Amino acid sequence: MLAMSEAEIIEVDEQLNPKLEWAKQNKELAEQLAMDATRLMSCTNERLEDYKDKGFFKRCASSFAGKTAKMQQDNQYDLVEMQKMGWRYLQMLNERDILMADALITIKNNLDTLAVKENETREEIARFAIKIKNKFESHEQRIGTIEVTANINSWVATIQAQKYHKRYPKYIRLLSLVHDFRLIIEKKEWTVNSLHGLMQAMLTAGIDIDEKITLEQFISNLIDEIEQFPFEKFTKIIRLNANSNQIIDTSFLVNEIASPTFNSLYQFSDNYNKVKNTVNILKKDITTEQKEAIKKVILGYIRNEGVDINKELQLQDIALEILSCSMLAQKLFKESLNSTNAIQNLTGEPNMDYKTIIDRTKEIETRLVDLGAEGRGLHEKVSSIQDQLNNQVVKAIRFMAVIRNKTLHENDFELTTKILDEFIDAYDVASTMLSLNKEEAKEKEEAKEKEEAKEKRKKKKEKKKEKKKENFSTSDSNSSSDEDGMSKWELLGLGAAAAVTVWSWWSS
Repeated sequence: MLAMSEAEIIEVDEQLNPKLEWAKQNKELAEQLAMDATRLMSCTNERLEDYKDKGFFKRCASSFAGKTAKMQQDNQYDLVEMQKMGWRYLQMLNERDILMADALITIKNNLDTLAVKENETREEIARFAIKIKNKFESHEQRIGTIEVTANINSWVATIQAQKYHKRYPKYIRLLSLVHDFRLIIEKKEWTVNSLHGLMQAMLTAGIDIDEKITLEQFISNLIDEIEQFPFEKFTKIIRLNANSNQIIDTSFLVNEIASPTFNSLYQFSDNYNKVKNTVNILKKDITTEQKEAIKKVILGYIRNEGVDINKELQLQDIALEILSCSMLAQKLFKESLNSTNAIQNLTGEPNMDYKTIIDRTKEIETRLVDLGAEGRGLHEKVSSIQDQLNNQVVKAIRFMAVIRNKTLHENDFELTTKILDEFIDAYDVASTMLSLNKEEAKEKEEAKEKEEAKEKRKKKKEKKKEKKKENFSTSDSNSSSDEDGMSKWELLGLGAAAAVTVWSWWSS
């Protein structure tokens, strides 16, 4: 997929050279696009409808459309060409040393956790990830400012006294250390070498920085820890502020930062309470244990983003990724011209956004199709697979369809806060149960495939055994025939000997 001829490379480089000049002057945006480009590698034509409205894909389409700019206007995409240009963009950023040092680990993590099926592409991505890691290590020798180094050293010296290991369970402790470290280096001049302070803090707080863990384990462990730790305190630890009285909304973070662990963390934070409440409401209809059902749904959201949740990452790399992405998100937010739509007041009051209605109904519609639904609108689609869903889900989806239709077609319809809240509640119910349906269907499919493979092996073994038995029978038959043949020859020999004896007697 990523292989290019020399002529293709020259042509692509000519198209990308202006983008590389832009990258030198806009390092935050260049870093964001680098993350987008890595995410693009896991896209497939089969799932293009799922990706095309996401922030990372739109940014890639705008930057890497190449000769397909007209196709992009018509909502058509040459995905392979975009992926080749995105891949070359990453290579050129690395060759020209344009990426900021702290972004390198995030890019490496992105590359490591891509859910790519094609072996050759996967191997090429793995080789490039090693190059990125080596580049990061070469930056570690650069020395930071005396002020930052002194502040970090003072903080590290207080880790034991602050009793992080007693105040926080292991993985929330890691997030807390990242949060506190970010506050120390924020708005100051620092280098990759300063990150040794964070590594030392993790070690002092009892976290093995070399320990490897999958994203599935990381999120599952956080869910386990939150059962014993106040969720409000957890959200305060990972919350990113634009300034003293404004929070950067989770939807902005997920849409603007295409990074596996960071994205997974905020998807989890945003969905945990909704999923938990929905699972609790529907517990009579769910056969899975409540906590496991919550894990299934949240991990399903993350897996659907094209992330390989079974790929192992070192804890130090997870910490550095969250740190780097948090700082990038704050910079991007402040530079955003339309920042008002990305802010949520500390009171937690949601913005009454009509786009929420359209986007969420479209998402549910797509997920119904994934389950085999047919028809024109939400009502028809849910009716076509109503026997697969419980009544609460069907009611929730029909309510969403009604609100969507009123929003689009009734000029005097007022989308009040109460209606929007009810719509979001209905979406949470539908989204949670459809995710469970999908995960259960996937488990059944995997079990079916295993059973079929087992049956196939059994038949193959029986066939082999039958053939062996057949060969043995044929061998016995040949053996018997040989014995019969030898007996005839022996009789013939005896007859001949008798004839000679008689002749000799007669002659004499």
